[in-house]
Amino acid sequence: MGRSEESLKYFEENKDVSDDIERTVAKLKEDYKEDSGLSYGDPRIQKIERFTQWLKENGSKFSKIRIRYYGQDNRGVHACEYIRGKETLLTLPKKLIITPELGRNTQIGKLLSSKPNLTDLFYLTLFLLQQLHDPLSFWQPYVDVYPHSVSSFPMFYSEEEKLMLHGSVILEDAEEEMRRMREEYENVAAVAPGFKKFTVEEYVRNKVLIKSRALKMKIDGIECKAIVPLADMFNYHYEKLGQTSWKFDQASDCFVVNAERDISLGDSVFFSE
Repeated sequence: MGRSEESLKYFEENKDVSDDIERTVAKLKEDYKEDSGLSYGDPRIQKIERFTQWLKENGSKFSKIRIRYYGQDNRGVHACEYIRGKETLLTLPKKLIITPELGRNTQIGKLLSSKPNLTDLFYLTLFLLQQLHDPLSFWQPYVDVYPHSVSSFPMFYSEEEKLMLHGSVILEDAEEEMRRMREEYENVAAVAPGFKKFTVEEYVRNKVLIKSRALKMKIDGIECKAIVPLADMFNYHYEKLGQTSWKFDQASDCFVVNAERDISLGDSVFFSE
């Protein structure tokens, strides 16, 4: 829990009628919204707190960055303290990284071992879908903050937006990708009928989200695409090339993000590769 929220809870529990205290509470709420992008009392606050606590309880370290919301599902990572170049911003142990191997080791994944054409993205999606359907999953704190909106992806544009792109290669590519994913869904379901517990719409939506968030890295000598909780909330910015660097560090068995130059308090922290 941040200092602003701790103070708010104190003042609300010990609220006086005095104007001074009311003004203090109002200012703290303004500060809290400025820090997090969320109004005090927003239900997403508790989900973010559970998520960050889960990360820390499982060995992650990130004292100088915090999550900030810009909209319902749109968020990023900001500096909550001044960060010097070469400082480590995030250390996250391997057990918190979602790898394709986790999907391959599921009951459905094992039935698909003879399907060599299935990619890392498929197995990441398979694993995530299973966690989305399991309220007792170890990954539940991450699932709770996982995005749902796909409206920014061309294949999910409204009819009005698609009309503006009529004849564009962007729309043609999106329609072809949708066709391939639906075909893949049917091919997998033919081999593993249990896959049908996920709808084709659910599969397509989550695979698109996974594709936009997966990072390519080498873990234990094997190159793969993986999902790294919290790291998948960093936004990308071509004008911020060299602001940060990241890798899976074999020596520490952790995913590590380092600042490559100074980052001021409150600034967005971007990936650029």
